[in-house]
Order: sequence, then structure tokens, then C-alpha cells
Amino acid sequence: MYEREVADHVMFIPIIETAQAIENIDAIMAVDGVDTVLVGPADLSISLGAPFDFACQDYRNAQRKVVDACRAVGKPAGTAKLGSPFDTKAIQSHLDLGFTVIMVGGDVWYLTASCGIVNDICKQVGC
Repeated sequence: MYEREVADHVMFIPIIETAQAIENIDAIMAVDGVDTVLVGPADLSISLGAPFDFACQDYRNAQRKVVDACRAVGKPAGTAKLGSPFDTKAIQSHLDLGFTVIMVGGDVWYLTASCGIVNDICKQVGC
């Protein structure tokens, strides 16, 4: 019973982080059960030979290829947005490219922000 019920609430979201994944994006999106994909910007930019250069033409072309592949099969295109989750311009730029699933504020941002808060509290209470 649990297995049948949980299947309706689980999404299969491959993470696209390599040039090879971009080359195979149409085949990835054709896999039965794939709900969407999520571009991993840092690793993808490194794989494309332009570490953290998100304005690089190869990176922008890769983003477009993902969006186009998702649209071709009627599924949403996803990406992670690095940095602050409050950067609405960056979020809007992803929406403008055609991404409709956006993971905002990656682990580095949240960990850094959280550690800063804990540090401030420690300073206040003298630890």
C-alpha cells in the first residue's frame, strides 16, 4: 500500500551538471518517469570549461538547450540559483530564460548565513 501511495508524491529530477548531460538532454527527458531536470550551475559551468562564468556563451547555450528539451516534452525546466534567495533580478532572469522550477539559495548561501547568525549570537552572549 505504502509503495503505491508514495509513488504519487515522489518526483524524479535528474541533476544536469556536465557537458555530457547537455549532449544527452533529449534522451534524459525521454526517460519514462522523469518529471523535470535541475541544472546544477556551478558544476555545469566547470564541466563546460568556464568555472562560475554564468554569462559565458557556452553556459547560456546549455541553459537554452535544457529549456528547449523540457518544452519539447511538455515538462518544466529547472535550475538552481546560486547566492542569495532574495536576489529577485537573478530569479527573474531564470524565469525569462524559460525555467519554471527554480531552487533558490543553495547550500553554501544557507550555511554561510546560518553560521553568521550563530556567530552573532555567540558574540552577544559571550561564548
